[in-house]
Amino acid sequence: MIPAKRYYPGSPQGSSPSGIFAVILCLAWAMAVHAVAQGQNIVFPSDGGVVDVTQPPFTAVPDDSGDDTEALQAALDSFPSGNKIIYLPDGTYLVSSTLHWPMGTGPGDQEKRTILQGQSTEGTIIRLKDNCPGFSSKGNPTPVLFTGSRPAQRFRNAVRNCTIHTGTNNRGAIGIRFNASNQGCVRDVAILSGDFKGAIGLDMAYTAEIGPCFIKNVSITGFGIGIKTGYLQNGITFEHIYLENQKECGIYNERHSLSIRKLKSVNRVPAIHNALHSGHIVLIDAMLKGLGPASEVPAIINEATLFARNVSTSGYLKAVENNGGHGEDIEGDTITEFVSDTVRTLFDSPSHSLNLEIKETPDIPWDSLSEWVSPVHFLDMSDTGITKGRVDITDAVQQAANTDKTTLYFPNGSFRIEGTVHIGNSIRRIIGLETRLYGNGCFKVVNGESPVVVFERFENKEHVTVEQASSRKLVLSSSMISLTGEGPGEIFIEDVLGVPWHFRNQKVWARQINPEIDGTKIINEGGFLWILGLKTEIQGTVIETKSGGHTEVLGGNIYPAYGVPPPPGQPAFINDNSNVSISISENLYKTFYTTVVREEQDGQMLTLSKEDLPVREAVEESPDSVREKGAFILPLYVGMTDRPIGTEAGALCVSRAHSRPSYHFSFSVTSAQNSILLRSYEGIELYNSKGQRIFSVHGSNRERAYSRLQRLPKGITVIKFFRQ
Repeated sequence: MIPAKRYYPGSPQGSSPSGIFAVILCLAWAMAVHAVAQGQNIVFPSDGGVVDVTQPPFTAVPDDSGDDTEALQAALDSFPSGNKIIYLPDGTYLVSSTLHWPMGTGPGDQEKRTILQGQSTEGTIIRLKDNCPGFSSKGNPTPVLFTGSRPAQRFRNAVRNCTIHTGTNNRGAIGIRFNASNQGCVRDVAILSGDFKGAIGLDMAYTAEIGPCFIKNVSITGFGIGIKTGYLQNGITFEHIYLENQKECGIYNERHSLSIRKLKSVNRVPAIHNALHSGHIVLIDAMLKGLGPASEVPAIINEATLFARNVSTSGYLKAVENNGGHGEDIEGDTITEFVSDTVRTLFDSPSHSLNLEIKETPDIPWDSLSEWVSPVHFLDMSDTGITKGRVDITDAVQQAANTDKTTLYFPNGSFRIEGTVHIGNSIRRIIGLETRLYGNGCFKVVNGESPVVVFERFENKEHVTVEQASSRKLVLSSSMISLTGEGPGEIFIEDVLGVPWHFRNQKVWARQINPEIDGTKIINEGGFLWILGLKTEIQGTVIETKSGGHTEVLGGNIYPAYGVPPPPGQPAFINDNSNVSISISENLYKTFYTTVVREEQDGQMLTLSKEDLPVREAVEESPDSVREKGAFILPLYVGMTDRPIGTEAGALCVSRAHSRPSYHFSFSVTSAQNSILLRSYEGIELYNSKGQRIFSVHGSNRERAYSRLQRLPKGITVIKFFRQ
C-alpha cells in the first residue's frame, strides 16, 4: 500500500478569506449552491403543523448578528421522535455550538424522526461563528449538526434545503455528522468551509450502523475530507454530488458500501479513496477533474472492491490506482467499465453489466400556497380523533383530490384511510408534512392533467398503499409506503421503505430502495428494473427476475438479520430465463446467504455460492461491536438470456433457440470464458483453425482442466461442447 501522504499535496492556504481568495471562495460557493438550489422557495401552509423557529415560543432572529443556538436547539428538543418539520425561513442563523437531534425521554425517542428544513439552499444559512471555541482542533473535530449515533434506529432523519457554513478559523469543524436508518436523507444542501480549513464536510464514519439513507443534490466546498464514510454495516446512496477544494480527498471510505451516481469533483487531491479491505463502491456517470498537483496522483485509489462505469477524469496521473482484487490500474482518463475483481457468470454471458438506460427522477414545481388543498378543509376538526388516526377520512381526501388544486397535502399528525382515493384531475403532488398514515386504504393514481405525480414524505404505520393505475409517471419519495398496480406509467422510487414490490412489465428506476419482509422482496416479471442502492432485511430472496425481465442492481447492502438464517440453498437472487447484472455486498450481521445467485436458462439451472466470492472480513469496530466473518462481496454478476449467435467482444454468445446436443462456434479464447465453459457443459473440445484438436476434457476431469485452458494461445478456434 502506498503511503497516504503521497496523495495529499495540499490546497489553498490562508486564514480568513480576503482579496482575490475571498472572491474565488464566494464564486465557488455560489456555483456549488446554484447546482442544488434552482427555483427553490419551500413554504408550507399555516395549518400544516410545521414548526417555524422564528415564531414563538422559539423566536430565532436571523440576520441580526445574534446567537441563535439556544432558539434552534429548543425547537429541536421540543419534538423528540415527532416526525416534525423544524422549519427555518430564509436568513442567516449564527450558532456557537453543536445542534443536536433531540434525545427524548427514552430509547424509543432518541435522535430520530426529526427533519431540519430550510426555505432554500441559498437563502437559509446556519453559520458557525468565526474563531468559535470548541471547533479549533482537527484531532478532536466537532460538528455543527449532529443527528445521532448508533444503533440503527435513526428512522426518517433529514436535513433539507439549507446551507451549513462552518465559518473561518474553525479548523476542527465538521459540517454535518449525519445518521439516518432505513429511510432518511440529506437533500438540496450546501456545506461550506469559510476558509477551506474545516475537518470534514459530511461525516458518516463517526459511528457504526449509519444508513441506509439517501444523499442527493449536495455540494461541499473546502474541508480536509469532503465526505467520510465507514464501518461494515448498511449502505449509503449518493446522487448529484459536487465536491470542490478538499485538502486530503473528496470521498474517503473505510469498509462501507456506497452507491454513487453523478459525482462531480474538482480537486487537487484524489476524488475517491476506497480504503481498507471489505469496502464496496459503485460509481457511475461521474466527472473527476484534477487541478495542479493532481497530475501526480490518481483520481481514484481503490484498496477494496470497486465497480465503475462511464467515469471521465482529467488532470490526474491516472484514472484508477487499483490495489484491490486483480490489481490492474486504469492509466487513461476514461473508465468505460471497470471491475476490480473477477466478473461472475454462470452461463455464457458477456462480462459486462447490462448498462440499462437511466432516467432522472422527474421534478415538478413547488406550487404556491394558493394551489394547495387538504382533506382537513372538508372535515369538522373539532373531532380530535381525526389527527390521531382514529377516524376514516377517505371521503374528505377524495373531495380534496376532486378540486382544481395541484398539491394535496396532509398536515403533520396521523390520519386513517380505509377506502380508495382516486388521484386524477389536476393533482400532481401528494405530500405529507411528515405525516403518519393508518388503515387499509389506497391512493389510486389514474390518468389526469399532469404527466407526473409525486407522492412524498409519509410514514405508513399500517397497510395504506399507492397504486399505479395510469400512464402517468409516478414518483415515490422519502416515505415508508408500498406500491401496487400494473399501470404502464414509469415508476421512480427515491428513499423509500416498502414491501413487497411486484413489477409486471413496468419500467422502474429506484434510488435507495429498502424492502423488509420475510420472503421474496422484489419480483420483476418481464419488466425493466434499475436500482441504485438496495438494502434488504429478513431472510428470503431479494430479487426474482423472470419472464424475460431486465434487472440491474448498482450497489447496496443486504442481509437476512434477526439471527434467522435463510433455509439452505435459498438464493439471494433468482434469474429465471431473464437478464440481470448485480454489484452488491452483504452485511456482517449474524446470518448470511450461502447461495447468492440461482440462474436458469434453457431448462438448465446453476448456482453461485458464497464460497466463490470475496469475503468481507470481520474487524473489531468498537468495544461493543465485533462483527462475524461470513458476508460476501459480489463485484459484478451477469446473467443474460438475450444472447445472439456468433461473437461479441471476444465472448462466447449462445442462442436460446438451439436445442441440438452439440454446436460449433468461432470465438477468441479468453480467460474470462474458462469458468463459464467448465461449469456449463459436460464435454468441451477445442480445435485450431486447421481443424486440429488442441484441447479435450469430459466429465469429472473438467475442474482439473482450468489451468490448461487458461494457458491456451489466443486466436480463432472452434469449440465443440456438450450439454450436461
